[in-house]
Amino acid sequence: MFYVTPRLRFRFAHTPGGKRWKKVTLCHIENKPINENDWFPIVMGIACCSKEDSFSRETGRKLSLTRALKKSKMLINKDTRTKIWETYFSKVNDLKKRG
Repeated sequence: MFYVTPRLRFRFAHTPGGKRWKKVTLCHIENKPINENDWFPIVMGIACCSKEDSFSRETGRKLSLTRALKKSKMLINKDTRTKIWETYFSKVNDLKKRG
């Protein structure tokens, strides 16, 4: 789970791809309105890994996030989209440093 602000987050899910795909990565960007307890979906991006390709969680996350942000251009302003990428790379780099 990646928190951009207390009311904006994004998360990833890696699922089996079924007969057609090896794996599918989903990116959900969600919003929590003021005075609400529940998170609501804004947009979702999908990346599918072919059965001939090697599955990479990192590649799936980047592709699905890119596709979610392309869909969200009318809903999420450029500064917030930039902050989403900064949050993603900051957390990924922290995880890589820990080993």
